[in-house]
Amino acid sequence: MQEKIINLPFNRKQFITNQKNIWKFTSGKALKPNLIYTAVAIVIFTINSNSKASSFDQILLGAILFYTIIRWIDFIERWVRFFRLIKIYADRFEKEKMTSIYTFNDNGLKYEDHEKMFQLSWHLFKPFEAYKDNIYIKQRHQAGVTFILSRQELGDDQYNEVYSILEEKIG
Repeated sequence: MQEKIINLPFNRKQFITNQKNIWKFTSGKALKPNLIYTAVAIVIFTINSNSKASSFDQILLGAILFYTIIRWIDFIERWVRFFRLIKIYADRFEKEKMTSIYTFNDNGLKYEDHEKMFQLSWHLFKPFEAYKDNIYIKQRHQAGVTFILSRQELGDDQYNEVYSILEEKIG
């Protein structure tokens, strides 16, 4: 395989969009249970409001409602913290004129910017995922997204080329 090098100058708007996409992509796991707990609480509340509920039912309903509210508060707090951090990093990266360099070769993926350099072998990655014109690359033993590359920042040709490389190397 011929080495593929991609230089991406920092783009504040694209960075924020990518981070929002990561949030949407990864928050589904937390959002679904919150919606289920909310639906269960509403159903139980509706049933109990139409009949004379026992003390145990009222305590159970109160506990479910309390738990549901706590889960939503936690979810919203994490959302607010995440977006605050995005703005802080966007300001800093814009000020530093951060440039990202991705190098794809037979040995793996190398990433460089002004602060750091990673060189990771292909066997360290999970199969990549593509969602809404974004490629999400994750490491095997980490929970979050390691790299995100979008069609908008790469352009159609480079996006398709990177997609093909990743398909060949990590599936």
